[in-house]
Amino acid sequence: MGKLRIVGLGPTNEKDLTVKALEAIHDESKKFLRTEAHDAVAYFRSHHIPYQAYDYLYESEDDFDSIYRAICEDLLERSRDEDITYFVPGHPLIAEKTVIYLLEKDPTIEIVDGLSFIEPVLSSVKRDPVDGMKIINGDDFSDLDLDLHVDTIVTQVYNQRIVRELKLALSELYGDEHEVFVLSHAGHEEKAFFEKRPVYMLDRFDDYGYETSLFVPKTDEHGDVRDIVRLIRRLRGPEGCPWDVKQTHESIKANLIEEAYEAAYAIDCKDAFAMEEELGDVLFQVIFHAELAAQEGTFTLASLVRVLVDKMIRRHPHVFQGGINDWEGIKSAERGSQTLSQKLRHYDGLPALLRGQKTIRLTKSDSLLSETTADMDEDSRRIARGLIDVLTDAESCGIDAESLLATTMARFTDVLSEKERNEYENL
Repeated sequence: MGKLRIVGLGPTNEKDLTVKALEAIHDESKKFLRTEAHDAVAYFRSHHIPYQAYDYLYESEDDFDSIYRAICEDLLERSRDEDITYFVPGHPLIAEKTVIYLLEKDPTIEIVDGLSFIEPVLSSVKRDPVDGMKIINGDDFSDLDLDLHVDTIVTQVYNQRIVRELKLALSELYGDEHEVFVLSHAGHEEKAFFEKRPVYMLDRFDDYGYETSLFVPKTDEHGDVRDIVRLIRRLRGPEGCPWDVKQTHESIKANLIEEAYEAAYAIDCKDAFAMEEELGDVLFQVIFHAELAAQEGTFTLASLVRVLVDKMIRRHPHVFQGGINDWEGIKSAERGSQTLSQKLRHYDGLPALLRGQKTIRLTKSDSLLSETTADMDEDSRRIARGLIDVLTDAESCGIDAESLLATTMARFTDVLSEKERNEYENL
């Protein structure tokens, strides 16, 4: 019965080998290296320590994940009958996919710590991570991984494709002029490379390799939803704005409706700049209400997000669970058995035309409509019936009456404005 152990070689050469790593190198176990492309391997050669490396897999396999899984399977198979020590660059638990796969198969595998690349990077940029720091994989990241307000180390920045993708993401969030540190072989006395570069210049260099990392300093720029939360808490704080402090859900309800209408109008106008501003105003209102609720102890922004995401996942089984696309059926099942009037109550807060058309969609009872208008005076009854007829016609034609009327009135204003301008010019 064999045993598998994983040992970190540190980030640079033999000077970073720990006492335990040296003991493992000199013991009787069989030695396997993920790669020979590491300066500490020179110690094995100079001391005539036999080893096998997996570099050959980088030539025979199609992608990195296949390589790492092949290494994992080979090590597990070999360790069934003999003691195996597997050496990896840096620390085994930092940016080492093979170790993750091995621990998934056997969580009891012994880990021998090694100095990671993080310490030399922090030493080079003279930063303390105590206020927060993120480490992300440059070869597998999205813009959602970036955080403006904490320092970020990006590993695996080894080719121009990765650099270009990083440049675009960083530029969008931090701006073109934001300066980042480019580091290679951090901590090595002879090979260490360290340079500051603005984001827009990142892809103008070709000196990136497997030892390259980026250090992206945090910024005070605003670009995160949490910045809105901080703003609202400041506005409602002890030294904040008296108006904001006294607001309630009820007092600013109309603001939410107003901002939503303004955002909808910006969309109708196809005005991207206005959309950016008005949708921001809507977002502010949503988060303001969430902060009010948090202070009341009813719900929080985090619980709001959790409920929303869970609901969207449930209602999209065809995307997340291999089910069928049945939004209305799922929504109906979630709400349970409901009478028609209970279903119509969900439309209570909608504008009149939109509410009317949705109601007609569910029920077309002429006798019920007659009862509804029975106690009205003759003119009101006639107009109400006429409006219902219009909405019924719109529904049968597949036209959104609310949007059509809004567009028509906007055009009316435009025509009037043009007419007034022509009259003024002809004076």
